[in-house]
Amino acid sequence: MRAKQADGSTAAYFYHRTTGRRLQGEPGSPVFRQALEEAARQAEADRAPAAAVLTIGDLVDAYQAAPAWTSLKASTRETGQFHIAAILRAFGDMTLAEVAQEPAPAALLGWHAERAAQHPRDADARLSCLSSILAFAVTAGLLDRHPLPRFERAYTPKPPAAAPLPTSLRPGEVAVILAPRLLSKALAASYCDVTPARFDRWRKAGMMPDPLPGTARWDRVDIDAAIEDLKKLGKLTTPAKAAPPSAGEDPLAAWLATKGPKPWKR
Repeated sequence: MRAKQADGSTAAYFYHRTTGRRLQGEPGSPVFRQALEEAARQAEADRAPAAAVLTIGDLVDAYQAAPAWTSLKASTRETGQFHIAAILRAFGDMTLAEVAQEPAPAALLGWHAERAAQHPRDADARLSCLSSILAFAVTAGLLDRHPLPRFERAYTPKPPAAAPLPTSLRPGEVAVILAPRLLSKALAASYCDVTPARFDRWRKAGMMPDPLPGTARWDRVDIDAAIEDLKKLGKLTTPAKAAPPSAGEDPLAAWLATKGPKPWKR
């Protein structure tokens, strides 16, 4: 391009045809060649397509089209969709470049903590869902590393409460719990599968031991010893409808009369 100057002379100006950029210097000079190369590089950059800016919203679309999502059960996907909706509301516009930067984990943990203040279980589920989506991004090569591979869960399941021991027991109920060494009368009777009244009659008849001195507790080992003695005497194996033996023939009465103190009475 030539232009007339104020003094009447004519000056030539050179411009790059593609970019319209003015080229400094005279054709063939080093300054002109450098300006021409810079203009050519600018033209090449202008022709290149703009790099896609991926966001978490774009990542979610790719994730839900992949087997990592489609292979899940329908019920699992239905529940996960609620968590994804919350993720998109909070971080849908965040770019993956921002996710890869240092502040991102703090932002994710802050979002989790805010929800956990009222709904800890739901907060854990949301962040776990987002963690799965980010893991997919790493596998797909969209992220170099996972920004939050682990996190401390807010919800801790409570252990099941132990069933309280019953205050009163029917005969035989002690069999379903761990019997302690020392038994109350109710437990001692239940241990023998009889009512407390029958246990009292057995004790008065000398068939069962007395409670430990100064207590209202029976030693389970003494009860076992008494039962073994009764088995040896045949007392507990006599048929229910057999005629009662006479006083002289009663082996228990004879044993009590000759043996003296019972082995469980120390």
